Amino acid sequence: MGHRSLRGGQNAAPRKPPFWIPAGAFYAGSTAVALTSALAVASVFAEGGEQTVLSVVAAVLVSLLLVSVLFREVLLRRRRTAFLRARRRLDENISAARARFATDAVPVKVSVERNTEIVGKIDRKSRAARELMHVAAGHLEVFEMCDEYLLFNKVQIEAANPGSPRLGSLMQSRESVRRLHHFHLLAWAELESKALTESAAGCASISDRADGARSALTILETALSYYPQDPNLLDSHAAIKDTVFSLDVSSRIEAARTESERGNFDLARAALRETVGLVSASGMNEEARTVLIRRIEKEIERFGDFHATGN
Repeated sequence: MGHRSLRGGQNAAPRKPPFWIPAGAFYAGSTAVALTSALAVASVFAEGGEQTVLSVVAAVLVSLLLVSVLFREVLLRRRRTAFLRARRRLDENISAARARFATDAVPVKVSVERNTEIVGKIDRKSRAARELMHVAAGHLEVFEMCDEYLLFNKVQIEAANPGSPRLGSLMQSRESVRRLHHFHLLAWAELESKALTESAAGCASISDRADGARSALTILETALSYYPQDPNLLDSHAAIKDTVFSLDVSSRIEAARTESERGNFDLARAALRETVGLVSASGMNEEARTVLIRRIEKEIERFGDFHATGN
């Protein structure tokens, strides 16, 4: 299998930085909350005299501001530092592995020791990517490195003598890297398609939602080009394909409504009857088809009612 980039020739999207609140905005907000809370407490102790109120307000302000400082400088900073450390380790492993293929002089006839070293680097990079399981770009990088290694491994196996001690090591490495290849491709496809689907769901227009779902479908189809029988990919692909089809049907219904508002009831009903035929011939499961067809039939009935009453 030839190497295929999943990036489509485009630069990878910049990764979002870990969650962090700028000091100015954070402390301004914290001060506002502290003052509001202090005033609320002061109203409760208003009858205790001015000195009591001032003491309570000061205590509340100091306590809340101290908590906000500890929250930002200890808890948030610690989590941010851990995230950056893990991401830096991932980047270092990816860079080292990619450099091995790009600049390191790999001998035409790789030794068992050198092959073990190469696979070890890929494995360490894979473990680093798993630490940031939700970062799709990391899985894509790991997958591409596995893909490159499998090409390299194929050449080495074809050039090895049948009785060579290298052959067993190369074949064992091939199976090990194939498993990583499969795992990280599926992880990338799942994360990317999920992100695209969720983003599409938040779009206002049906066409934008359909475009987002089609993009997710393309991601899954790319993964299926490598593993066409993978059940998880097939299930996800079928589900999103149904979503795209349903959105297309919704778009047709919207167009028919527009025609009905213009008084073109016959045209609207004809378009929807054609849509019923498309749904009936689709590969959707029976329950989903029935729901869609019933929805379209209700629209046809509604247009007929509007026509009959002159609305």
